[in-house]
Amino acid sequence: MVDTYFLRKIAHVGLGALTLYLIFVVENAYDHATVLWLAFIALLLFLIIDFLRIELNVRIPIFSDLQKEKEQKRMIAITYATLGILLVLYFYPLEIALAALGMSYFGDPAAAIVGKRWGTKKVWKEKTMQGIVANFVVCIVVGLFFLNSILSILIMALAASFIELFMDHLEDNLYVPVFAGVIGVLLSYII
Repeated sequence: MVDTYFLRKIAHVGLGALTLYLIFVVENAYDHATVLWLAFIALLLFLIIDFLRIELNVRIPIFSDLQKEKEQKRMIAITYATLGILLVLYFYPLEIALAALGMSYFGDPAAAIVGKRWGTKKVWKEKTMQGIVANFVVCIVVGLFFLNSILSILIMALAASFIELFMDHLEDNLYVPVFAGVIGVLLSYII
C-alpha cells in the first residue's frame, strides 16, 4: 500500500504547479477578474464538498482517500488553500501573489519529505533542521521565478519557512501565502 502521507505531498506539489500554471494562462488569455471569479467558484465547490463530507457524511472519492484524520470533521486543506489563492490574488500584485503561493505549494512538501526522510535534528516538535533548510531553499528558488529583488525573495522565503515551522493547529495552506505575501507587499514599498 502507498503511504498516504507521501501521496498528499505529491498531490500538494502537482495541484500547486497546476494552479500556478492555470493562473498564469487565464491571466494572460483573459484578465485578472476572470482568475478571481474562477478562484471564487473553486472555493464554493470545495465548500460544498466539505459540507457534503462533514454534515451529510457523504464519502467523496479522492477527497476522502487523501484527507488527514484531523480533516474528517473539518474543512480539508484544499479548501483553505483555495481561500488563500483568492485572498492573495485579490489583495496582492500578481508577481507577489504567485511567489507566495509557489512558496507554499513547493516549500511545505520539500520540508516534509526531506525532514521525514533525512531529518535528524529536531527543532520544533516534529520539525527538523533539514526540513526547514529544504523549505527555505525551495522558497528561494520559487521566488526567483517571480520576483526581481533578491532581498525580497530571501525575506519572503524566511517568513514562509518561519510560519511553516510553527504551524501546528492552523492551516499552513492559508497562512503561508497570506503572510509571505504581506511581507512581499511591505517590502515592495521599502525596496
